[in-house]
Amino acid sequence: TAAYDGHASNIKKNDGGKLMVVKGIFDFLFGWAVAISPLFGIIIISFILSMLSTLSWKYLTNQILLKGLRENTKKLHEELKKFRSDPKKLAELNSKATKENLEAMKIQYKQSIKPMIVTLIPFALAFVWIRNTYQPFGDIFLSMGGIGSYIIFSIIFSMILRKVMKVY
Repeated sequence: TAAYDGHASNIKKNDGGKLMVVKGIFDFLFGWAVAISPLFGIIIISFILSMLSTLSWKYLTNQILLKGLRENTKKLHEELKKFRSDPKKLAELNSKATKENLEAMKIQYKQSIKPMIVTLIPFALAFVWIRNTYQPFGDIFLSMGGIGSYIIFSIIFSMILRKVMKVY
């Protein structure tokens, strides 16, 4: 495995100042972790970006509304279980559940727009930096490169953080 020298090998010096500034910022924020170990670096990067994503979801969405939707869906599923043996009541409840689930999905979609917009550009830049920084290392975790390893760890961290921070 190649040693991290603080520079992404794929970024040319003449790519423009903006790209070099972004690279410099990410090198400053995360380069130290990659220098310790590529695996340690990707774990730290995944945790920090998952934390930022979770915080944006928590504070840019209406958590009370989303919690209510989740509770309502849970109640409907319990009712469906209760009336399994009554086909007429079950059909009625299924119809109600379908309508309510469609409405809930519309609300959830509207709620997801703000955090998605806020995190889109920083995360896209982070992905470019991860790809360029981790490419010289080859496989990092479970025969995956930087991006694949980031995705695995970020899924794990996101699930844990959402549970701990009660994000709906």
